[in-house]
Amino acid sequence: MIPIVMTIVGDPVGSGLVASLSSPGGNVTGSTSLAFDLTAKQLQLLKELMPSITNVVFVWNPNESFHARAIPHVESAARALGMKVVMIEARNMNELDAVFRRLGSTRPGAVLMLPSTSLDAQQDQTAALATRERLPALYNKSLFCKSGGLICYGARYLDFFRRAAVFVDRIFKGERPENLPVQQPTVYDLVVNLQTAKALGITVPDSILYRADEIIR
Repeated sequence: MIPIVMTIVGDPVGSGLVASLSSPGGNVTGSTSLAFDLTAKQLQLLKELMPSITNVVFVWNPNESFHARAIPHVESAARALGMKVVMIEARNMNELDAVFRRLGSTRPGAVLMLPSTSLDAQQDQTAALATRERLPALYNKSLFCKSGGLICYGARYLDFFRRAAVFVDRIFKGERPENLPVQQPTVYDLVVNLQTAKALGITVPDSILYRADEIIR
């Protein structure tokens, strides 16, 4: 079988790509973003950013297999923080536009966005929709903050591509994918857009600013 090196896969075990992270067991190996495992930390950041927040909208895409598996993680983390989570589906930009328009009139505490192939390629439009409806939103990728998103926390994506090159090199030198453990993120980026925070009337606490890897002013 042809060796396959994956990168930025949210849930390779749940998706059936590998048997386990430590022992892939087939012709696929590489890196996982484990995006849904970050939701507890992301909800904590939203609570730290807005201490009075009591509810969060979790926007998920049924076309992304790991999104459904993330729901229990989000619900569990929210309960631990005394927050309520509302699940809303959005498969594409048209559906996201409709969702954000509806949320703009109901004024939820905040919005949590997981990585989505169909939406991440349009981060400018996605961030603009949240800004238009004055919705505080947290994203996984720093690019969203650079496009006007409020706060971003997730694995550093450049590291994934560097690791992919290492996997390819090891396989070319004779190692088998089934014996190469899937690697998990070790470096995470916290980015805050102070311009957006000011527009939303949010004062970002120093506790977040001190930890931020990048602050957009």
